[in-house]
Amino acid sequence: MTRRPNPPDQDQRKRALDPTRSIIVQAPAGSGKTDLLTRRFLRLLTEVDDPSQIVAITFTKAAAAEMRHRILSELEKAAVLPSSMDADDLSMEVLAARAREHANRMGWNLVEIPGQLRISTIDSFCREIAIQRPLLTTLGGSLDVSEDLEDLYRRAARNTLMELGRSSPDSMAVREAIEALLEWRDNNWQELETHLVAMLRQRDRWMQEFWLRDFNEQDETSWQRLREYLERPFGRAVASGLASVSSLLTTVAGAAEEVHDLARFACGQLGNTRFTELAEMVDFPVVDSCLACDLEQTRLAYCCLADMLLTATEGTFRKTVDKRLGFPADRKREKHRHEQLIRNLSVIPELESALDSVRDLPPARYSDEEWRIVRAGFTLLRRAAAELQIEFAEAGAVDFIEIAQIAQRILEDDDGQPSDAAITIADGIRHLLVDEFQDTSRRQHRLVASLVSAWPDTSNRSLFVVGDPMQSIYFFRAADAELFPRVQQAGLELPDRDSLPLEIVKLASNFRTQPALVHQLNDAFSAVFGINDGSNVRFSSSEPARSSASAGAIFDLHLEFAPEMPRTSPSDPDAARKKEQAREDRDATLKRQTDEIVALIKDRLGAMEQARFRGEKYRIAILGRARAALAPITQALRDVSIPFRAVELEPLADRPEVLDALALARALLNPEDRVAWLGMLRAPWCALPLDDLHALTSADDPDVQTRPVPELLRERKAMLGQGARGALDRVLQAYEDSFAIRATMPHMSSGTWLQQVWLRLGGDKCVDATGRANLDLLWRSLDKLPNGDADLTSPALNAALEKLMAQPDPASDGNWGVHVMTIHKSKGLEFEVVIVPELQARGANTRSAMFSWLERGLETPEATGEITEFLIAPFQTKGADGGAAKKWVDREYRAKESQEMRRILYVAATRAREELHLFARPSYKWEQDDPVLCEPHESLLSKAWPALEDQVRTQFEAWKSKAQAAQISSLAAGVSNVIVMPCPPRPAFLRRLPLDFVPSHLSHFREDRGTSTGVEPTDTYQRHEGSIDSRILGTAVHLGLQILAQLLSTLDGDAARSRLATSIERISAHIRAAGMSRDHAAKIAARALEIVTRSSNDPAGAWILAPHADAASEVRWTGAVSGGLRTVQADRVFRAGSTPLSEGSEAWWIIDYKTADGNSNDALPKLREMFAPQLELYANVLRKLHGPDAQIRAGLYYPRMLQFDWWEP
Repeated sequence: MTRRPNPPDQDQRKRALDPTRSIIVQAPAGSGKTDLLTRRFLRLLTEVDDPSQIVAITFTKAAAAEMRHRILSELEKAAVLPSSMDADDLSMEVLAARAREHANRMGWNLVEIPGQLRISTIDSFCREIAIQRPLLTTLGGSLDVSEDLEDLYRRAARNTLMELGRSSPDSMAVREAIEALLEWRDNNWQELETHLVAMLRQRDRWMQEFWLRDFNEQDETSWQRLREYLERPFGRAVASGLASVSSLLTTVAGAAEEVHDLARFACGQLGNTRFTELAEMVDFPVVDSCLACDLEQTRLAYCCLADMLLTATEGTFRKTVDKRLGFPADRKREKHRHEQLIRNLSVIPELESALDSVRDLPPARYSDEEWRIVRAGFTLLRRAAAELQIEFAEAGAVDFIEIAQIAQRILEDDDGQPSDAAITIADGIRHLLVDEFQDTSRRQHRLVASLVSAWPDTSNRSLFVVGDPMQSIYFFRAADAELFPRVQQAGLELPDRDSLPLEIVKLASNFRTQPALVHQLNDAFSAVFGINDGSNVRFSSSEPARSSASAGAIFDLHLEFAPEMPRTSPSDPDAARKKEQAREDRDATLKRQTDEIVALIKDRLGAMEQARFRGEKYRIAILGRARAALAPITQALRDVSIPFRAVELEPLADRPEVLDALALARALLNPEDRVAWLGMLRAPWCALPLDDLHALTSADDPDVQTRPVPELLRERKAMLGQGARGALDRVLQAYEDSFAIRATMPHMSSGTWLQQVWLRLGGDKCVDATGRANLDLLWRSLDKLPNGDADLTSPALNAALEKLMAQPDPASDGNWGVHVMTIHKSKGLEFEVVIVPELQARGANTRSAMFSWLERGLETPEATGEITEFLIAPFQTKGADGGAAKKWVDREYRAKESQEMRRILYVAATRAREELHLFARPSYKWEQDDPVLCEPHESLLSKAWPALEDQVRTQFEAWKSKAQAAQISSLAAGVSNVIVMPCPPRPAFLRRLPLDFVPSHLSHFREDRGTSTGVEPTDTYQRHEGSIDSRILGTAVHLGLQILAQLLSTLDGDAARSRLATSIERISAHIRAAGMSRDHAAKIAARALEIVTRSSNDPAGAWILAPHADAASEVRWTGAVSGGLRTVQADRVFRAGSTPLSEGSEAWWIIDYKTADGNSNDALPKLREMFAPQLELYANVLRKLHGPDAQIRAGLYYPRMLQFDWWEP
């Protein structure tokens, strides 16, 4: 049996398989985590008396299914264990053989009865705990779990708010809470209901034990305890921040007394009250001696200190003071004292930043108004949670949050100790394995700790957790990345017991990525993670473990530099134009970068096709931090007919086939819904022209507007042509059939009923496989509507669809092709080529809720353990800016999100096996007519800045040096408005049924799929015709010249020509799209590259392709020329000197490439005569853009003849 060599971290892997040890494994990307878990599980099977004594928990159904499959697969192929096998052999084959031998000896029959293996998600594991103790669930043993109980949340929220209309004494507190919150939020009832629903949906984040246990709403003492608990994080933050400043101030003798004295002086000046809180204190406040009740007053005094010493905007030490601060010009002595104090303090490291941070500290306590809203909110949430329990009981269903809370209650007594039930459950578990441990929330972490603490002892038992803190990217689901390093450092902290120590195993082998790329990623991310951001997540490097490297390792950074949006004053008359110009420029950079991504994919289509032919994997992934970054790319891929698999990118309700189906539903249920009927009549199964729709439903008679649409259709259909009448008859018949179906089968679900009508209309003939998959999802969703047909026209429909995403193409293959998804969806996957666009994009701030909150760990001062603190602040009054408490909590929350961004970047980069391409559009600003690069903020690029800054700045300087600055200067100066617009995209082709379509019986559908209609795009000009090969060669040369011009914008000639050679597959694929065979296309592509390369060595050709000002290739405009709308496309446009090869930028050059092959200069005049009108039109467009006085030169370049013919049009 041939075995691959041991990986570099073999000793660590061997330790991880020791069943007597409790271990925490750090497994970076590509390190074979699933393989290790499989081996550990197989090893443990030989140590137990029953397979149920091993419990493996992971976080997704897919991961659980994969682990189960791997284990059973290894057991199925396990052979009889050879007697001569080394006892220390821990290969997969030997471990599986030993496990199967032991299983056979014990009579388990695992392969035949795989249900004995306890491998599940954490949600399923919680349900398993809950159903073992049905009397403790408070729900009568009904534990049907559903992922979508939005209707129950909304009913619970609505029932809670209905307390406002009740007069019972028990409802008084809830009524007062509702009144307070409605008054606070401008009496917006719907908003309050929406907020309640959102809070119930994520109640696992805020339903803390500190107010669920021993809390009495009627007891003011309970509320006082709650307030003290919630205010502690504010007090800790204030005390910590002030103590830092106080400690630094003591390093300068007398500084505190001097600043206190100066504050008193400043306040003594007429009308100055800026530093009152500091001046009125008897002594300069010492933080360590502050009582809790004095902390807020001390914070205000330190804020005065910061205002007196620092500037307001930059937060730097003041250089001077004046009368506005209480230091008049004639009090030179006090001004000199202030300046001397600044000089003394400015030498203290970190004092300036510590002082500035004082301004961002929260208040030490809630204001009375804030506490009133917090109390009202908690009162309302407690009632809403109770109402939800009633809804759960009546519906006989619960969500996973409820299951987890039930499981936790079963495992813990009221005092936090393990319950009898927990001891019984834990006794049946000898080995617990937890996958993806870095994604645990504090609730889940506590569940594991409760289970382990119930073990009578840890001998012959083990806890095995595996994960990678560098891949913790689910903060929005409450995953806490700090827990993993905390357990590594201190073990698993157990309630009222010593922590369980876990041995640390760190894997290093990378089996996924080619060696050269592994080393590049190590270098990059050691810099990215080298800065301590407070999360305690450190970088762990990898070692290549792949046996061979693929050729052409690529780790590329692709940049387009975009102007930042200008900051203009209201008095600037050009403000609107400047902003519009900057927006257009930024849109242009996005278009160029999108085109570059599409070109990169085209270059690899040939390799992908070859891999598919060989039965190998070749996947290209486009991974975006947000869906918005992927939308332009998916549209561009559609425009060039490159198929792709989109994973949960487009909302289901935005798909055309779904919109048509929903219009059908509304039309069937409401004959007076004119918009729905128009949409249904315009849908592909009817496709009436707009003129016919107008004739049917419009009239000067206002009474027509109020009549039911079906009545109008029957009355006016004679106005239509024969084909249109047939289509309308089909719709009216389906309308009548819908009532017959409902009458015959009144209990038919809404989705099934709508599908039947849709089929009678011939809807299935109008969609492809992807559309059919989307509609299948729609039918299933409509079947779940609680109120049936009534919900089809209510907000419940939007609620049912808002989380559903369009389905990927069912015909797409996961082993090859282009895959488009968010970075979060890519976790756990791998691709040969990874493209990450829009690194510079900042995340949208969409957090809006009744409360801002954050749960986080805090080390005790003596570093003996960790406490959990809960930060919470209420929303503000309608239209008001967030209060100080809310701003601070939101800022702390955003800090956690910021920490996570570098981990998101790591996940994206480590999906790559062969190539990684990062795309970004850094911003620049203008300073004294010179573009200056802006540092990125709060984006993936800002997190990558430690690794990429030098490369970005180098490319930026190269970009400026190659005449790009001149281009931008002209744009900054602005140009006159012109009647020119971007060329419209290629029209979409809609699948419509013929007007004379006759639907067949529902069980016997014809195979025809309808006809495609649309406007085929036509070229404005017919190019010089020749043989098919000649024309295709011309197209290939044009593409090659375009690619080379792009390469020359950042590379020198030799490097650009070398990179050009790698584009042969892209050019060949372009040729094959015209119907050429693979071999013939390869020959033409090679010939085209030869011509392009020769052109780059020709002086005229090199000058044309060089990076001039405003240079662009394949420029396309649509504009008003000579009274008509024309589309024109020039091969090359730039600004240069007024004659070829001359320096300068005063003249616009329009170049067209022609691949005519003549043997003498005699052919040039004839060719100019043929093509001059075409270039004259180009010149007219440029004059529209740049004015009638613009210098314009036209030229025809012949790359096969190496001839350049130019003139002044």
